[in-house]
Amino acid sequence: MSNLTLTAEQISAFLQQNPEVVSQIFVLADNHQNDDSNSNNNDNNVISLQEQQTIYLREKNSQLENKLKELISFGEENDITSSKMHKLNVALNLATTFSGVINTLNFSLKEDFDVDPVSVCFWELPKGISDEKSLPTNCRINAKLKEFATTLKRPYCLSTEGLEISEWFGSNCDENSIKSQAIMAIKNGDEVFGILALGSNNPNRFFPQMGTIYLERMSEMLAASLVRTVFSK
Repeated sequence: MSNLTLTAEQISAFLQQNPEVVSQIFVLADNHQNDDSNSNNNDNNVISLQEQQTIYLREKNSQLENKLKELISFGEENDITSSKMHKLNVALNLATTFSGVINTLNFSLKEDFDVDPVSVCFWELPKGISDEKSLPTNCRINAKLKEFATTLKRPYCLSTEGLEISEWFGSNCDENSIKSQAIMAIKNGDEVFGILALGSNNPNRFFPQMGTIYLERMSEMLAASLVRTVFSK
């Protein structure tokens, strides 16, 4: 195949003889420019793999930050509760009488834990204690209550809707103001000798799925203080 070489003069002469070729060249050039522009626009709309990874990592980082804030908030709440529990434990250890233990518990629950009403009930009052008015409130001690208390393996937390809550908090309580409650057995070893009932006007304060470790520790601390000061004598 021979190589065809055209000079500038030959090209100029050809275009002068065929002017329609010039207009076709301009049309082709314009179409090519439009194609390049559309291609660039499409490229701008396409997210690269690197950009997708960056967006994913930003979203993941945001989720982790929110989770970390939530964990920090839980940790701070636990620190506050632990501090209150320690304060209560120290105060109970300093109490030397039945009334001292009950009054210490009642004061701490109302002032530090914002729990009201509080009810402490015993199957039998300690020796030398005949005045039930020394208790925060009086519940109805009956066979049904005793049987229920012996079945409690952990604090019983629930809404008070549809329940006869005077069984726990006494007939003088304002049932309309108590929206949720926690019931705990007071034990000496495996023997149940009373219950501790906590009430709240917040329907979400005590609920079945809540963590109960602090409530369990509270009932254990109360039982230990009572056994130490009264029931072991």
